[in-house]
Amino acid sequence: MGARNRIGKITRNSLMVMAALSFGALSSAARTPANSGAYKGPGRYEIVIAESDKLLSLDMQDRRTVCQWSALHGKNQQWDIEDAADGYVYIKSAETGMALDIDGSAKDSTTVVVSRTGYRDEGQLWRIEDAGEGRFKISSRLGRALEIPDGAHHNGATLRVASMKPHEMNQRFKLAWISAPAPKSASTPAVENVASDEKRSYEQGYSLGIEDFRAQLRRTYARHKGKYGRE
Repeated sequence: MGARNRIGKITRNSLMVMAALSFGALSSAARTPANSGAYKGPGRYEIVIAESDKLLSLDMQDRRTVCQWSALHGKNQQWDIEDAADGYVYIKSAETGMALDIDGSAKDSTTVVVSRTGYRDEGQLWRIEDAGEGRFKISSRLGRALEIPDGAHHNGATLRVASMKPHEMNQRFKLAWISAPAPKSASTPAVENVASDEKRSYEQGYSLGIEDFRAQLRRTYARHKGKYGRE
């Protein structure tokens, strides 16, 4: 009787371990984006650098630099692709909402960063084009292609732009679909409103700064007016 109980207990424990392992595998699969290499238009994606099989990632140390990193499936490795008309898209970080941008003039080896949106900046406009075999090229409206320099494979290698090369593997990417675009809130201001709000904030801050400076001059004069002539 005791032996049968021990055997039954071992069997139940084995079944529980197997169930736990199966659940873990299912949970892991659910967290991993599907359809790698498929582009379905606007939506949230992970962007895979085909040369290194690492993910396009926002560096969380400065929240500005764009690099490659092993897949951790965090929001800093997810990108919202939004239509920008005329065949171009914005590629925005799911972590910050800032858009993929060229850091300065579009010369070869210029690094790629994220920056705030608010107007139609040509450095933030990208075209995604099929390059065959489930890969895509991502090119700027300014005539440069996104690439991983020298086909680097190490974590932290920064992305840059360079002249477009038809068969360059370090300019090839795969796209892993995560979800459809989030619906826009009715309270989200239009681009023009964002720009005008920023202008108003700047003008208000400038005016307050001038007034504060004048008040400081008046206080300084009041404390030291005995040193000055009436003129």
